[in-house]
Amino acid sequence: MRKITFLLFLLCTSFFYGQLSNYSFTQTLGTFTPITSTTAVLAAGTDYGSSPLTNIGFDFVLDGVTYTQFSASPNGFIKFGSQAPQSTSTPISSSGVGPAVAFFARDGKTNGAVVYEVSGTAPDRVLTIEYPNYYVEWSSTANQLSVQIKLYETTNAVQIVYGPSARANSYFGQVGIVGTSTSNYFNRTTTTDWSNSSSGTSNTAKMTWSTLVGPVDGLTYTWNQPNCLPPSDLAISNIQTYEAIMSWTASTSNPSNDYDIYWSTSNTPPTSATAPSDINQVSPFDAIGFNSGTTYYWWVRASCGGGDTSTWASGGSFTTACDASVAPLSVENFDTFNGIAPSPNCWSEATGVLESNSILSNVDSQWKLKTNGFANSSASNKGVSINLYNNKKDWFISNPINLGTTPGAYQLRYKYAVTSYNGTATQSTLGTHSVKVVISTDGGTTWSDANVIKTYTGAGSYSNTGVDEILPLTAYSGVVKIAFVATTNTTATDVDFHIDDFVIESNTLSLGTVLKNNAFVFAKDGGIVINTREVLMTDVLVYDLQGRLLVSKSLVNASDLWIQDISATNQIVLVEIFTEAGKITKKVKL
Repeated sequence: MRKITFLLFLLCTSFFYGQLSNYSFTQTLGTFTPITSTTAVLAAGTDYGSSPLTNIGFDFVLDGVTYTQFSASPNGFIKFGSQAPQSTSTPISSSGVGPAVAFFARDGKTNGAVVYEVSGTAPDRVLTIEYPNYYVEWSSTANQLSVQIKLYETTNAVQIVYGPSARANSYFGQVGIVGTSTSNYFNRTTTTDWSNSSSGTSNTAKMTWSTLVGPVDGLTYTWNQPNCLPPSDLAISNIQTYEAIMSWTASTSNPSNDYDIYWSTSNTPPTSATAPSDINQVSPFDAIGFNSGTTYYWWVRASCGGGDTSTWASGGSFTTACDASVAPLSVENFDTFNGIAPSPNCWSEATGVLESNSILSNVDSQWKLKTNGFANSSASNKGVSINLYNNKKDWFISNPINLGTTPGAYQLRYKYAVTSYNGTATQSTLGTHSVKVVISTDGGTTWSDANVIKTYTGAGSYSNTGVDEILPLTAYSGVVKIAFVATTNTTATDVDFHIDDFVIESNTLSLGTVLKNNAFVFAKDGGIVINTREVLMTDVLVYDLQGRLLVSKSLVNASDLWIQDISATNQIVLVEIFTEAGKITKKVKL
C-alpha cells in the first residue's frame, strides 16, 4: 500500500460536485457504543487487502442506486457493490473506487478485527460496521481510533460515529461519501477542529490528524438524502429560433407537482428563492419565448408538494438558432468580433473546399482578430483578417439575411485591404492564393461555387489602407448567407487579407438610378448605341424634337443595342429606354 499512494493522488483531477452534494449534513456530539457482535469481515492486523462482499441485510440506497452488499478496506473506508481495491487509500478521489464511505481513509491497518451487526427490525434496521482501535498509520501503534460506520434502512442515512482515540503524530486522511464518479462526492475538511469541519471544495480535500486536532469521543457525522431529489440526465434538443425541447430523467422522488424549469442568459445558478421560468411541467418540455441567436443556461428541479423542492439540476447551455435579419442591414463594423465564432452574433466560421457541393466542418477557422486592427493600422479599428499563407480553406460566414422577394433589390458593400503579413506594406499580388465571396441561396444549408460573386487572386491593384467593394446582388432574393472563403496552398506568398464595414443596402442599380448614372447612349456610324449594363431593356423608342416617332424596338431583352435604321441625320433625337427597372430618356445628336 505504501508504494502507490502518491501516484493515486496525482491521478485525481476532477473537481466537480454531483448528486451527493444534495444530501444534508450534520456534525453532532453523541455517544460511541461498541457493538457486541463478534462477526468479523476483516481480520485483526490486516494491512493489505479487503473483505469479501458481505450482505448489508437490507436494501440501502445511495444517490438513487440500491445496494445490498459492502466490502471493508483496512485503509479506512467501505465500498458498496463490489470488493474494495486492495491497495487504495484515497477512495473519494481515486477513479473506480466508489461508491464508498470513508471515515479517515489513508494508508492504515486494522488493529482489532473489523466486525459488523444488523440491529432493529424492518423497515428500520441499522447496519453497524466497527473498526476497533484502528491504526490510522500502518507503521504506528501510537495513533489509534475506534470508529463505526452506520447505514440506516428506509431513511438511507449514512453515519460515522467516532469513539476513543490516541494521537501522537500528524497525518491527513479523507472523510466523506462518494458515488461511482469522483466528481460526485460530499466530503469534509479541517485543519483545526473536527467538530466544526467544512465541506470540501475538491475531491482531494482531507482532514488533519495531530496531537491537537482529531475527533472527540462521540462526534457523529450524518449525511441524509433529501426527501425531494432532483432529476438527472438533462438534455436539450430541437433547438429553434425561439424554442427548444428540454428533457430529463425523472427523479426517484416521483414529485407530485412535477418539475420547475429555469433559464437565463446568465450562468449564475438559481437558488431556492429564484422564481422559475415555468412550473409543473414534465419531460419532454417544449420551452418557448427565447431570443434569436442567444446563449441560454437552464436548470430543472423536482417539486414535491407542500413547498418541498429539490436542488436545481443543471442542463448546461444552448444557443438558439439565428433568425434572418431583414435587409437593408446596418453596417457590421466587427466591434464585437473577438476572433472566436460565433462573433459577431450569428456569424460563424468553418473549413472546407469551395466546390459545387461544399462540405463544411469545424466551428472555427483562421479568420482572426488582429491585435493591430483592420489593415494592421490601428487596434481601435477592428476588422476581420486572415493570413494568406501555407494551406488553408477557411470560411467566415455572415448571419442569415432576408433579401425579400425581389431579385436584385440590394447590394453588398464592404471594405477590404491587402497588406504584408502583420504589416502595412502595399501588395501587388495574392499569388495563387484566393479569397472568394460566395452566397448560399438557402440560408447556409448548402454552398456552391456557382454562386461566387467576387474573386480576389493573382496580380492586382490592392489597397493597403482599405477600399469599398460594391457587389450588386442582382440574381438573389430570399434568405441567404454570404461567406468569405480563403484558399491557400503555398508558402511562396505571405500576405494578410482584411475585411470591415460589411453592409447590405438598397441597390441603386436596381431602382432606375442605374439608367441615369450608368446607361450609355451615343451616336455611332449614323446609328445609336445603348448600354444599360446589368439592367435588361424591354423596349426602345426614338423621337425627333417634334415628337414624331422615328424608330420602335420591342422585346429587346438585352442590355446592349445598336440601332442602325434611323432616317434622320444631323439632328438631336430623344431616346426613350424602357427596362425592368423603369424608364429613362436620353438626348443624342446624330
